[in-house]
Amino acid sequence: MLLSVLAVAALLPGQMAPLLRYRDAAGKARQVQVGQPLIVSFWASWCGPCREELPRLKRATGRKVQVLALNYGESVGAAQAYLKREGLGGLPVGYVGAADPRLWPLPGLPTSVLLDRRGVVRRVQYGPLSEATLNSWLALKLN
Repeated sequence: MLLSVLAVAALLPGQMAPLLRYRDAAGKARQVQVGQPLIVSFWASWCGPCREELPRLKRATGRKVQVLALNYGESVGAAQAYLKREGLGGLPVGYVGAADPRLWPLPGLPTSVLLDRRGVVRRVQYGPLSEATLNSWLALKLN
């Protein structure tokens, strides 16, 4: 139990985000890059709240922030088929397994984190981002 409390502390607003590695659709290893505001959101196609949140994230892409939707634990084929079926092509997507986000606590899906240009955690949302919450994130000054 103490370990999960320490992991949650790693994502407190005001702290630098821990390194996060993921794979792209071709299987190439990548890591989250800073330099511009970014929303990192963990999701899965079987997750109802995730399915509700993904269209909002797609609409937010490029509006003052970039978005990286990290599929958690599904095959690339299954995730891509879902995105295509739901008209979510163009949403920047990566793929992580259980071992990838060690320092990024995932008490459930979706989990979203707002990073500023320097990679500092500004906001953390466990559960779906509502339209109002997403708009409040977009209204922040994210230097």
